[in-house]
Amino acid sequence: SRADFLTDEEVVEAMAGAGCVSVDIGVESLNQRVLDEIRKDLKVEDVEVATRLLKKHGIEPKFNIMFGTTPNETEADMLETVRKLKAMEVRNVMFTIATPFKGSEFYRYVKEKGFLVDDSDAINPMGKSMISYPAMTKDDLERLEKHAYRSFYLRPRQVVNRLKRVRTPGQLMEAARIAVRILS
Repeated sequence: SRADFLTDEEVVEAMAGAGCVSVDIGVESLNQRVLDEIRKDLKVEDVEVATRLLKKHGIEPKFNIMFGTTPNETEADMLETVRKLKAMEVRNVMFTIATPFKGSEFYRYVKEKGFLVDDSDAINPMGKSMISYPAMTKDDLERLEKHAYRSFYLRPRQVVNRLKRVRTPGQLMEAARIAVRILS
């Protein structure tokens, strides 16, 4: 969903009443300047309102955050997003690096500007950057994504919450696999 679709308490209450337990939300960034630059048409305040309403009604929000959506996004912008996510006390976030899919406007833009450093079809928006900007290189983007995962998920509260949700040996193995991926 979009966060701005979840700012009406009646809607969120109806979702909870219908049995909704989780909502996956494409946020991209919690920096308003970045959102405006990528024409996301979303206000950070709407994300905050949606988060409060979802949590109030027992629905778990999961955010999708994307680094490198614009060459003007800074390390400070990315770290601000991670800090705000922690303050919102959400439990599930997926961090990715913007991927220029062939045929998209973003692909044409980064190719034209010389920001595309990998034009292969080996797309993996988690952990691999196909773009490199003058002020935010491929290595910077990959380092910041890894830092975001580690700083978000390796907090004591997050670790305890994850362990509390483990019910089977399979879930424990999956949690261990994820932990190894975050730490490597």
